[in-house]
Amino acid sequence: MVIILASLFVKLTNANLVKKLGVKKMLFGASILTLLGAILMLIFVLIGFINVWVVLVPFSLFNAGAGLIFSNMSSVIMVDFKSSAGSASAVYGCVQILGSVIATAIVAVISEQTQLGLAIVLCALAIISAFCLFFIKWDK
Repeated sequence: MVIILASLFVKLTNANLVKKLGVKKMLFGASILTLLGAILMLIFVLIGFINVWVVLVPFSLFNAGAGLIFSNMSSVIMVDFKSSAGSASAVYGCVQILGSVIATAIVAVISEQTQLGLAIVLCALAIISAFCLFFIKWDK
């Protein structure tokens, strides 16, 4: 419920925040949110503090940021590829699914009794996501 409530809250507030801040600021803020959640989880596992809340709260932050990225990036893609929006949407969906399959496989392979594998993969995904934002051609 914690993860679902965090995701629901950001998705309900997303439309209002995009109107006030713009898509670019929302994407960078969401990227920071995912990075914050991933780093927080990594810190907890590295100091040896392990319980259900040190997984739920950081993952909720990560998931909320990821939800904002997914919804706002789809609008960016539709604007940039107006003439081929269907193909762009299909490629975007394929990349999302492929990325989640690869991330899940990596977590399954390096999994152990702690959330270390999950924290490492989430940190990598957050860094990759933030890095990719710099390659977007933003309209002025």
